[in-house]
Amino acid sequence: MPLAFCCREVHMGSVFENREPHRALELFGELSAIPRSSGNEGGAADWLEAFAKKNNLKCYRDAANNVLLRYVPEKAEAEPLLLQGHTDMVCVKESWSDHNFATDPLELFVDENGWLGAKGTTLGADDGIGVTLALALLEEKPHRVLECLFTTSEETGMDGAVAFDYSKITARQMLNLDSEDENEAIVSCAGGCHLKIHRTFGKTAASGSALRVRVGGFAGGHSGSDIHLGKVNAARRLGKLLTKICEKYDCRLIRFEGGEKDNAIPTDAYAELLIGEGAEPELAELFKRAQKTVTAADAEAEISFERYSYSGDAFDTHATKQICKLIATIPNGVVSRYEHIDLVKTSLNTGVVRAADGEFLLHSMIRSSDDAEKDQLTDEVCALAAGMGFSYEKDGQYPSWGYAEHSPLREIYIDAYRRVYGHEPRVCGIHAGLECGFIKSAIPDMDILSLGPTMRDIHTVNERLDMDSCARFMQMLRLIVHGHEAK
Repeated sequence: MPLAFCCREVHMGSVFENREPHRALELFGELSAIPRSSGNEGGAADWLEAFAKKNNLKCYRDAANNVLLRYVPEKAEAEPLLLQGHTDMVCVKESWSDHNFATDPLELFVDENGWLGAKGTTLGADDGIGVTLALALLEEKPHRVLECLFTTSEETGMDGAVAFDYSKITARQMLNLDSEDENEAIVSCAGGCHLKIHRTFGKTAASGSALRVRVGGFAGGHSGSDIHLGKVNAARRLGKLLTKICEKYDCRLIRFEGGEKDNAIPTDAYAELLIGEGAEPELAELFKRAQKTVTAADAEAEISFERYSYSGDAFDTHATKQICKLIATIPNGVVSRYEHIDLVKTSLNTGVVRAADGEFLLHSMIRSSDDAEKDQLTDEVCALAAGMGFSYEKDGQYPSWGYAEHSPLREIYIDAYRRVYGHEPRVCGIHAGLECGFIKSAIPDMDILSLGPTMRDIHTVNERLDMDSCARFMQMLRLIVHGHEAK
């Protein structure tokens, strides 16, 4: 059985021998023996209930298998604090692996660099290590009320966070332990809206010389984390080219395809259209001019053409112009940024475009860490589409967590980080959705940070946890949790 990594296979007891934070890692070993795919967190919830009983903690479990644990000291010396993570994990395995995620424990190993992995599968440190760090802190019985909320199905839609009754929470300061770099603190996340724009045009018979034009080789990327990089959206680029060429030629669109998902920047797009001979050089020149302004990541993109004889159905010339104009004019990319931190506030991405057989569909993903700005932009795009005769649907909306100018918890964290690491942390936001958005929406006065030890390649079979980072990270957490105050 070939392995794609170099590792030392070890028994569970020796995996964490002489490793700190020993108790958190030991608990992670226990959790790794429990199957916990999204939607199958019942066993993990049972384990948490048993932990609560053993440690005389208050425990609340709901129908979604979310679990809230609470430690209450005899005398509290600091205000209540909430630690939060999720019990489910992404389940991916090597093609050769016979691992059954519904029944089998993970097989942990330590690689030659001292990083923790799982043999042939994802590790589930996202977010199992966040869960067990919190449990270890509960066992230390700090001089404050410590609440720990463990949610379910975070990886498949944050269903647990949506379902939880937040009236159960008393704390107004929260550390989400679901980040992947010990040297940074996440201070905001984007909310989102999936927007679908569609229209039925009908189709008419057509025949003649047709042109297949394709633009491809663009870098693409995630429509949240990469949107600030100025990468070309292939679907929009082709829409703009066709809009220009339709001003000079009679064009009848046969088909248009670009992008696969609304959360990804399209790398390729192609169209088939009935158009007179001679359009190719002009389209090539338009593409060449547009390429002069792209970043290095998109510099190798190309345009290609193929002539063929066509007989079948096509959009009429008016519908063709309407479709190309909408693709070209709908806003795309970064809309606004924060003034005080280097972070995109609002953006949108045309992720999927389909036109064929008289039907048109466009999917756009709108993101913002300001819900009012997100709603305003959504309304503007919908008004643009409606003004051109298109229909729209808003789907899958989720709330944001906006950057707080004033955050006492952030000041406490920064001071604790300096004491452990000897330098300044990175304080940044993420232009994507987190459970923090749902919690902030439910408890508006909650002061939130998202932190975590260092991991790499999460959601893949190469997922690794830097155990040395766990020791440093736990040292910093202890300064925060045990009543440490910034000086």
